[in-house]
Amino acid sequence: MSEFPDMSDAFEIEAPAKTNLWLRVLGKREDGFHEIETRMVRLSLADRLRLKWREDESVELRCSDPSLPTGEDNLVIKAVRALEEHCGRGFAVSIDLEKEIPLGAGLGGGSSDAAAVLGAINHKLEGAWHNGGRTCSRQGEEPQRAEYVMLMGRRHYCTSRWHVHSVRGHRR
Repeated sequence: MSEFPDMSDAFEIEAPAKTNLWLRVLGKREDGFHEIETRMVRLSLADRLRLKWREDESVELRCSDPSLPTGEDNLVIKAVRALEEHCGRGFAVSIDLEKEIPLGAGLGGGSSDAAAVLGAINHKLEGAWHNGGRTCSRQGEEPQRAEYVMLMGRRHYCTSRWHVHSVRGHRR
């Protein structure tokens, strides 16, 4: 593990929590995931992430919550690795995660952190990938909620693992 840099001039991004207003589990799919319908709402509670490019070839994650793993099993690191694979290149970046969303609370903190990092890398590289605003072009690479937190709206009706629809005009 490399030395973590000073993050005072790092790019900062917020990763909002979400909650489900309602959730229907419709059955288990062949891939092991569940078919769902839900209405998600973005909350004001959010984690903060700071990113800074590195000179070496590593991706390093540091977290304010020592109970959160920061290695290859962390969703943030998995998201960066999926983006690297998608783009066919590596990203040398230090990521400092300040946790405010409680772990395991069902508020989508890990997914939101992963999506925020993908958005930040895309922003810093002025569009590292283009695929209709989704976090990855291939189904199943990221958690289903990651796509939701990238959206600008506050409420969305969601189905399946990847289908997110605006609430505007949709009654449930």
